[in-house]
Parts: sequence; C-alpha cells; structure tokens
Amino acid sequence: MRPITKLFKNSLLALCLLLAIVYCGVWLFSPLVVRQVSQGVLQQYDLQMDSDSVVRLNPFVSRLEIKNLKLQQQDSHPYVLDSLAVEYSLWALLSDEVKIHSLRINGMRVFIEKRGANLSVAGFSAAASKTADTQEPSEAETQTQTDAPQPRALRIIAPQIVIQNVDIELLNEQQRHRFTINSLVLQQSQFIENALSSQINMQAELDGASIDLFGEVQASAAASDIALRLELKGFSAEKIGYLLPESIQALGGELSFKLASSVTHQGRDVAIRSTASDFHIKNTLYGDEKIQLQLESTHFAAHDLSLRYNMDTHDYQFDTGITLNLHGLESAATATKDKLLQFSELDLGEVSLAINPEAYQVKTDKILLKNIKLSELQQQQLPALLTNSAVSVFGVNISPNEIAVDKLDIAAGDVNLKLAKDGELATLVNTDSLSEARGEPTEAADPNKDPNKDPQAEPATGPVLSLASLVLSGPLKVNIEDNSKGYAFKKTFIVDDLSVEQFNTAKPQDKTQFAINIKDEAYFVANVTGWAQPLLPEMNLELKAQSSQFPMQEVAPYLRDSVGFEVEAGLLDLEVQTRVDKNQMDGNANVLMRGAKFKSSQKVNDETNLIGQTAVPLNVALNMLRDGKGNIELKFPLQGGLDDPKFGLQHIVGLVVKKVAMQQAKSYLMTTFVPYAKVVSLAITAGEEALKVRFEDLQYQPQQLEPGVAQEEFIQQFTLLMSEKPGLTISACPIATPQDIQLETGAQLSQEQHAQLLEIAKQRGALFKSAVVERGGIDSARILLCSEQVDSGNKATPRIDFKT
Repeated sequence: MRPITKLFKNSLLALCLLLAIVYCGVWLFSPLVVRQVSQGVLQQYDLQMDSDSVVRLNPFVSRLEIKNLKLQQQDSHPYVLDSLAVEYSLWALLSDEVKIHSLRINGMRVFIEKRGANLSVAGFSAAASKTADTQEPSEAETQTQTDAPQPRALRIIAPQIVIQNVDIELLNEQQRHRFTINSLVLQQSQFIENALSSQINMQAELDGASIDLFGEVQASAAASDIALRLELKGFSAEKIGYLLPESIQALGGELSFKLASSVTHQGRDVAIRSTASDFHIKNTLYGDEKIQLQLESTHFAAHDLSLRYNMDTHDYQFDTGITLNLHGLESAATATKDKLLQFSELDLGEVSLAINPEAYQVKTDKILLKNIKLSELQQQQLPALLTNSAVSVFGVNISPNEIAVDKLDIAAGDVNLKLAKDGELATLVNTDSLSEARGEPTEAADPNKDPNKDPQAEPATGPVLSLASLVLSGPLKVNIEDNSKGYAFKKTFIVDDLSVEQFNTAKPQDKTQFAINIKDEAYFVANVTGWAQPLLPEMNLELKAQSSQFPMQEVAPYLRDSVGFEVEAGLLDLEVQTRVDKNQMDGNANVLMRGAKFKSSQKVNDETNLIGQTAVPLNVALNMLRDGKGNIELKFPLQGGLDDPKFGLQHIVGLVVKKVAMQQAKSYLMTTFVPYAKVVSLAITAGEEALKVRFEDLQYQPQQLEPGVAQEEFIQQFTLLMSEKPGLTISACPIATPQDIQLETGAQLSQEQHAQLLEIAKQRGALFKSAVVERGGIDSARILLCSEQVDSGNKATPRIDFKT
C-alpha cells in the first residue's frame, strides 16, 4: 500500500507543480502572447500596439488586467485604454456559469469615423451598410439548423461592472461629436434561464450636455419590468444641424428633459407608464429658404401617462395629461424679413388626452395666447395688421365627432387696414414666396359621381363645430386708411362691445344671437343687435341697428361712387329694422341728415333756377327736402334678395336712397310749381337718378295762327314765370302739321305743300312772341324763335315746343 500511496502523492505533487508552471507561464508570457497573436490582426488595419501596452492574465487569482493599451495608426491613437481589471470564476464554467466578480474600466478613449459608406471604429474599418443582397436560407439549411444540437444554456452573473472616464469621439462627415461616460455602474446583473436582471446607473456627457441615467431591468420571454429615469441638460441642436436637408439654413436651441417611466410586459400585453416627463427648449432657431422662426423657450410636460397595447389584437389605450408653454415666438418670411406671427406666450393649460382605436378625446379648461402680432412689414415700416393683448379659449373639447368651445374671449387690440392705390391690403404680408408654384391640378373623373347631383346639396362631413359664446373683453381699435379713392381716407373705429352666442353646425335651426357696439374717436356711436340662422341653405335673420352723428364728409368718395355727388358736411343718423326670410330681405330704414351740404362735379343752379335746367340732380333734390332746421329726413324700405349679386350696400345706399329722395323731391316741386302747372311738368328719368323739369307744349287747333282763349291761361302762367325768373331765356319752336292745310295726318306732302306749312309755323311763332312781349312786358331778347318745322307724324298736332 505504501508504494501506491507514495505514487499518488508524487503524481499529485507533479500535477500541482505542472499546473503552477503553466500558471506562471501564462502570467509571465501572456503579454507577449497577446502581442504576437494580435499583431497579425492589427496589421490588416494598419494598426499596431504600443510597446507600453500590457495585457496580462493572472490565473492564480482569476484576474485579467490591461494597462496602457494603445493602438497606433500612423500618427494617431484611435483607441486608448488606461486600465481594465476583470475578476472572474474559472471553475464556475464547469457548471455552465460565467461569473464575473467585478469588471472595472478606467480611462478609455475611442475614435470613430464615418465617411460615406465607410465606418472606422478604433481604427478597424467596416462598411456602414450592407450592399450584398440578403438571401433567405434554403430549406436544407433550415433543416440542418433545426436538427443541430442546441447549446446548453449558460448562466451569466456579474455582481458589479464599473466603467469610468470613457471618451468616445465620433467624426461624422467632418462633424465632431463627443460622448463621455464619467461613471457607468452595472450592479446585480445576471442572465439565468433566459431571464435578465440588472441595475444601471450612469453619469455621462454628450457634446457638452450632461446625461444622468438610472434603470432597473427584470426581463424574460414571458414577462418583463423595466424602470427608467433619464435626465438630459443643455444639448445644443446646432450639433445635429448638418444631418438635416440642405434647405434648412439654420437650426439652434438648447434641449433639456427629464423622463421617469416604466415598461411592463406580460404575455402579449405591453404597458408603459410615466409619472413625469418634462421637456425644455431654450432659444429655438429655425430657418429655411421660406421661413425663419425664433422661440425663446418651450416647456412640454406629460404626467400620468399610460399606454396599454396588445400585440395580437393591436388594441391600445393611451391616456395622459400634458401642458405646453411657448414663450417669445417670432416668425418671418426669409426673402423679405417681414414678420408673419409673433406672440409672447402660448399656454395650453392642463390638457387631458385619451386615444384608442375607435376614438380620441382632447380636453382643456383654458388656452391663452398673449401679446399677438400678425403681419408686420419691416421695410415699409407699417404697423402690424393685427395686434392683440390676449385671446383666451375656455372649455375646449375635441373628439372625432365634435370640436366644442365654451367661450372665446378677445381682449383689447388694434386692427390696421391700409389699402393701397390698387385696392390691395398693404398691411398684409405677401405669402406667395411661402408656397411652391404648382399648376392647377386636374381632377380625375369619378365613375361613381352623379354629374347631375348638386354638390352643395350633399351633407357636410367632419366634426360638429360649436361655440357657446364669443365676447370682446377690451376695446378693439380698427384703423382704416384707404388710398384707392384718389386721396388718403383715414378713420378710426372702436369696437367696445361684441358678443356672439350659440353657434352649432349640428343645429342649423338654432338662432345665433349677436350684438356689437361701435364708436369713433369723436361722437359717432352705433349698435347692432339681432339673431341669424347662417347655417341653413337660405339665410334667416332679424336685425336692429341704430347709429348717430356719423360725419358724412369723411366718406364723401364712397358716397360719390354710389349716389353721384359728394358731401361737404353733415351728420348722419340711421335706424334700421329688417328681417330676412329665406334670403329675402324686408325691412325699413330711417335716415336723418343733420346740416347736410352737397356738391356736384358739375355746376348746378339752386332751387330758384330749376326751371332753367334740363334735369334736377340727386344732390339738388336732397337740398329741396331740408326742413326748417336744415335737416333732411328719409324713410325707405329695404327689400331684395341676398343671393342677387346686384343687391348689397351699393343697392341700398344708391338705388333706394335715390328713388326715395326723387319721389319726395318730386312731391315738393309739384307743390312749388302749382302756379305754373300749365307750363311746367316733372318726370323722373330712367334709373330714377334725376328729375326732369320741362315746359309743356302749347297746343293749337289746325289752321290756328294767333293765340286764342284756349291758349290764354298758358300765356298768363308763362308770362308770370318769365317775370319771376328774369335770368331765364326760352327758345320757342313753332311746328305745323298737314292738318293746317286740311290734309290727313301722316299724308305725303309735295314740295309746295311743305313750303306752305313752314309759312304757317313761322306766323304762329311770331304771333306767340308778340303776344307775350306786348301783354307781359317781357324783353323780346328772352324769347328766341327756332326755325319753323313740319311734323308729318301720324299723331302730330299743331303746337309750339319750348327749350331752355
């Protein structure tokens, strides 16, 4: 027994000695072996290991240690590792377990470069993308892979992995990025039976922005639970500007965010929850060939976020509450630098959002937009088209079937409407450069479309729009400057009250109530109240309006276009009460013109000389209607069809006012000219724009030459009229007919008969002039005799015509 025992002891001693020699050899020669083995691989990439680099394996304590590892490529070091220490359990491999007691990396620098399709990592080159076509494995290969014995499952355990001071530099298309890991700690990491668990804690920097990350993972094929907290501070958007399309000329901003969320996976169900997500962006800058945008700050936050998703049915439910605040927005057209939209703050309030495959719903109590400016031209130095201190929207509810707003509140502001000579709105920024020129699209023929069907008869699609109330909580100043009428018209109106209630596209029968109060900077005031049903196919409306002390001379150019004359002075009071039933208006208007004075572009005589005119213009007719106080009052109907293109403000101011004024002026003149009723007649001309004041014809009996009893009253009134109007000169035109020589009316006359009738007409005219001059003492120079005439018409009568 002793020899066997001795042999066993010697063998064991020899084995231990051999193992010690091997361990010593590994410990002693591992740096040299690693250098020799790696040399062939490194040479393929033009790399070499520095002489100071040490890679040593210590089998006595199961420790791998690397110090001062440097890979050199030409004059640079694409990879540097100051120190790495790994402590492992070699004997655990016998039980299919990889156990790393600790792994520590301190001081590593990696250089990565990408140019086109070429990628170099730590000096090792590779293609950035695969160019070869991928091929599906053949059936034989698939069968071979299926029949191959499956490897035994390994267990990987790493209680602690610590990585510090890692610097990764990326040169991407000549743009540098730097990612620095100050500290990365993985604790309690293990992979056992396809189940992974780990805890990560990292402090890092990306292009100068700090990153803090904490995560916990419990994951398997059946279920998983991941918790994550991530914080990024001060990331500059300029760093990624070169990745965007060339059309984007400028990009800037500093991004910071916090994220705390968890992901749970159970079977085929996935749930994501976030207690808080907070995003901040400062000094946002964006510019392309069309638009430039600056934004001082953006704050977006989401809380109580929940997403549930089933991978089999694809059903999901997303719920969250969000807030969004924007401060200091300025947007401008790149080509002209004209400001498009500016505001100091946009606050969406507390928004609740719910989405599922069937529907979505967005709710918020209040949306606030402050200090708004819209359309401001820089080069022309014009005021903005619109400035407003605040617009508030209350009770917003949005769903696929409805967009509902409880209240829209508009605060004080200014509207600047400047019309250029061509009638264009000069304070509106030209937006043609913001849209690409496109040809008119050709509408494809729809085989299912009925060509005889009226498209307006089809019901409107889309969500219901409803607005419970619109109010103006502060005065809105409307500045108007119109240069399209030949001179600069300037006027400022102030809307100090505006309300609209109950507008709902789903209830077209509901009456939308409205009210508005307007004034100017002097004494003009106006108010309008009523209701409308604007959504019906044909408009229904009821309106009452009152205004007082409107200065008429300020809108003289507009009145000149509609009524044909200008106003020198006067104040206008107006009362309107009207109703519209199925697009047909029926109402009345009372107009009071206080101290109105009119002028025409042509010289007209005053009322005392009307008889000397061929017509009475509208302005003269209006002057006739003055009362004892110098005021003019008109009452006229408002009637017509709203769908008639000729019916509108022009129709009401022009045609209706003309008609009423002329009718009332005619009545006035008829009363005035009663003493001359046999001599003077009145008629409204075509279009009812002027009154014709003319002399009646003096009728004679056939063959009568001297005035008789039938002509006596006419001659008396004529003489009286000529005496009262000493400046009036009249032309008397004597006319003879075939009846004067006992022929039928319309008879054909011989040359001798025509000459005979001319002589009769000549005597008739001379005898009339003699009678007027001798009886009335009228200056003979005021009675001008025309050339005698013959009228052979079928209805001609012997007479004397008069002309002024």
